[in-house]
Amino acid sequence: MTTNRSSISLEERVLSASTDDQQKWQNLIFRLLRNLELDPTLRKEAEDEYQRIGRRLAEKLDVQSHEITVFAQGSMSTQTTVPAKGNTNFDLDVVAFLHAPKFNNAEAEALFHMVGNALKGDASAGEPEERRRCWKLPFPGKRFYFDITPAKKDLHGYYSDKLLVRDVEGFKGWSPSNPAEFTEWFNAQAELEFRFTTNYFIEARGIALDHIEPLPQEPVSPFDVLRRTVQLMKLHRDHTYWEATPERKKAQPISVILVTLAAKSYEWLYGQGRQFATPLELVFALVAKMRDFVRFDNQAGWCVENPVLPMENFAERWNDEGSNRADEFGWWHDTFSQHLSMLFDDEFTSARHEEKLRKAFGGNVSDAWRAAQAKPYFGQSGQMTSLRNSLATAAANATQPLPTGAKGSNNLA
Repeated sequence: MTTNRSSISLEERVLSASTDDQQKWQNLIFRLLRNLELDPTLRKEAEDEYQRIGRRLAEKLDVQSHEITVFAQGSMSTQTTVPAKGNTNFDLDVVAFLHAPKFNNAEAEALFHMVGNALKGDASAGEPEERRRCWKLPFPGKRFYFDITPAKKDLHGYYSDKLLVRDVEGFKGWSPSNPAEFTEWFNAQAELEFRFTTNYFIEARGIALDHIEPLPQEPVSPFDVLRRTVQLMKLHRDHTYWEATPERKKAQPISVILVTLAAKSYEWLYGQGRQFATPLELVFALVAKMRDFVRFDNQAGWCVENPVLPMENFAERWNDEGSNRADEFGWWHDTFSQHLSMLFDDEFTSARHEEKLRKAFGGNVSDAWRAAQAKPYFGQSGQMTSLRNSLATAAANATQPLPTGAKGSNNLA
């Protein structure tokens, strides 16, 4: 991993920034974040298919509805979705937890292919494609696809009563997983509230079927610092690797690592009793701290530990022979930190600066950038009404994420 720790000075830079610069940055980011959620029409279409596939699985596997639990994992459950770039499709990660008695003693390969066979023959979803631990349903002609991971309960207690998913290299073909607990952990961190010392931030903070678990239902506030920071990270990663070589794209940081490191950093800052004047200062401190939760051991190698299942190493593939994943994470983290810092350049109002931001965060930043120049969210005390109206509009345009504590979690594909 690269050793350049330019992100360490990032917090110092934002602390020394003028109030006007911070207001411009907040204005830009808040407007940009309004564009990060799924299009409501796309979301509704995906949700309808999600419900239908859950019912179809129960029917095809010949089990009662209460003997199979289908729930979302990944970005939909942690409320950190970002729109797909270009003509790529949005992916919805789903767990099919089979807990009927007839699955108790099923071997990993048998259970995995049992679900794959049950998914076949659906013209709308398309033919399932086998992946390492899930089945991809391509949904031809639609703007999304599903990754469905079969799972069963570990009745023998090999992995402390966690779920088991297919792993051709694991113990008896199984690997432990606990997506619901991971989501609960992440959501618990996101609910930790920092007290910002600037009053207008504190005041504005408040504006803001059978066993087929529902998809997200509540809007995410722009002041939901942890979730919104993860969204910015994912957006930046997707754009910075868009034109990378296939080898580099394959090695880019996976979402579960970004989510885990951001949440651990956020939790640590909260536990230290740190105080910040604005959410912006908290974002920079969070980003700077992330790398401290990546461990390296001369024997075990790189490790990003699953906080609720310590035996699981999210960075396990960093240790594959010839892997450059650790270096790519270091490069991405440095680049992301630099691009955040770039927002404080003297050229903030220049067209050339707009182009830099477009390359770093995508086309949506262009409209947000221009709007940020014209109508600041924050200014003198008389602008509080404008702030409330803007936040109310943002909330109305957001998607409906999964309620805190609901089931779902990490995508390890």
